Amino acid sequence: MDTSTLDDPKPSSHSVRQGRPLRLRTGLCSYIFGLCLIWGDRFIYFGFSHPKTYLWVVLFFVGVPIASGLLVGLVIGLFRHSVHLKCLQRGFAWSFTVFGLVLVCLTMSFWVERLFRAPAVRSNGVAIVEGGDQNVQNGKTSFERLLQTANDFDLVNGTFVRIGDRYGHRIAASQYTAEERVIMLVWHSSGIIDNGGFEYLFSGDFEDDPEFRITAEAYNTAGLARGYEAFKEAFTLFPNGQIPHDSEVRIRQYRLANESVREAINTKHWKDGWEGLREKNLAQYIRQNAHKFRNLDPRE
Repeated sequence: MDTSTLDDPKPSSHSVRQGRPLRLRTGLCSYIFGLCLIWGDRFIYFGFSHPKTYLWVVLFFVGVPIASGLLVGLVIGLFRHSVHLKCLQRGFAWSFTVFGLVLVCLTMSFWVERLFRAPAVRSNGVAIVEGGDQNVQNGKTSFERLLQTANDFDLVNGTFVRIGDRYGHRIAASQYTAEERVIMLVWHSSGIIDNGGFEYLFSGDFEDDPEFRITAEAYNTAGLARGYEAFKEAFTLFPNGQIPHDSEVRIRQYRLANESVREAINTKHWKDGWEGLREKNLAQYIRQNAHKFRNLDPRE
């Protein structure tokens, strides 16, 4: 009787076939879960305002795991001196599992960052809109030069800074001229909303505009219909459309509204920024009313 099979039992080919495909299925499940999670988060957060960007993101998150799986499978095969299907299965299992975990962690980091971030504000209360020429940001460029040479963003940001300098960087709707009010309230509020949605805006106060209706009207004046609609939709989330003047009561009431509805309102407002429409319209408004802003330059 041949006892070799008893002394040195080997796993059946069936058990070998069942092992690695199980790991591959686990990896695929992890990857698909992570992909759905981050896709859902990005869709809720950004919508479909940049379809070409989405296409590249999809190609990256699909193409890279497949390429990585092939590479890992080939490396495993080379170490075993035999590249075959089981090596590729193991490579794909590792690749999809790792990428799935990365996508889950990435999505969670977005959630944590969104939960704990605070709007960037100066110590004097004026929102900082990041980017652009630092000389413009510091108010070192004259309005006339801005008008002649600056791009849309720097023209708006530079005008905003110069108006802020005039009033000691205190946001108060009643202190500005009609033209200054449009620039200050739109640019300031958009800086806050871009950082944390209407939740951040309603957590604070605008002097002389406790219900933010003057601010909303400034968007309408600037031709930012989508941003204006976002404000009006946000107002409807308060009981009977009445906005409390107390910021703690106001934000508490606003957060009682459906979160997905609030996210949709935020997204509607953000789209003007993503598409560059906000700075374009405000820059056009400044150029059309340039004679009302020329007194921003200090007199010699």
